[in-house]
Amino acid sequence: MTTTNDYQLLDRIIPILPPSFEFIDNFNGKVITNVNLTIIGEECKKYRQVISPRGFYLIYGMEYRQYSLRAEALGFEKWESTLDISPMQNPLKITLNPSPSYRFPVGSTLIRGMSYSGTNANSLPYPGLKISLSIANVTLSTLSSARGEFVFYLQELSNNSYWIETGGTWFVRAPTASNKLNFNLLPAVNYQLLTDPAQALVSSTEFIWKIGSELHINLFT
Repeated sequence: MTTTNDYQLLDRIIPILPPSFEFIDNFNGKVITNVNLTIIGEECKKYRQVISPRGFYLIYGMEYRQYSLRAEALGFEKWESTLDISPMQNPLKITLNPSPSYRFPVGSTLIRGMSYSGTNANSLPYPGLKISLSIANVTLSTLSSARGEFVFYLQELSNNSYWIETGGTWFVRAPTASNKLNFNLLPAVNYQLLTDPAQALVSSTEFIWKIGSELHINLFT
């Protein structure tokens, strides 16, 4: 049972502890320990960063106030935000999204692709393009990488009503219009891509592809 004395002790201890951060892999929920954390616009030499055995990033010399932060890790999208660092949120949990170079395990259900600035494959890659995909009542968003690559990982599709079984094999079932997968791109809007029948099973009313496989597509803006 927590007593008043316990809370008074915590009130004395918490301000002494340095701000700490815990970085979570949005694909598997595990702690990431190879993160480069930058305090934007500040002299980093006055801060000392220590990684605990549990993967917490403790920043000595950092005060509890507002900071602009950047987190980068191999295989993950760059994360940036301006946050109020509070002793009541210590450690602060930050979720990083996998990038196209992430080592997805075998059996992951993915949509991989390239974005181009132009109308054909001779166009240049389009980095930093915001791409949103609506499938099975779930909306996913990502940014294309410096090489124009992007990836959607579909573990969010956990409702069995979005799957279909054929001959003992499970497929992702995505009802669409005219066998097209619908994307929303910025600066383009509501871009539609005709699927390649060699890469997926297509009927007159829906678009499906095998669970545990990758669909590769190209988008031209």
